[in-house]
Amino acid sequence: MDIGATKVLPPDCDVLAPDGAEVRVLLARAGGSMAHFRLPAGQVSRAVRHRTVEEIWYILSGTGAF
Repeated sequence: MDIGATKVLPPDCDVLAPDGAEVRVLLARAGGSMAHFRLPAGQVSRAVRHRTVEEIWYILSGTGAF
């Protein structure tokens, strides 16, 4: 993929996360990856601390709280 390329969010998810979130991989490289997660209305995802992975959450709509 070209570094300046634009990727359209695919209609189908790549995988379902354990919390039920639809996961669409946007970029994957040896040093890290980026994905779009969609959690269905009424569902709750709880943040967990991973031993080897760091996450950044950016909420596009809805609400988020710690």
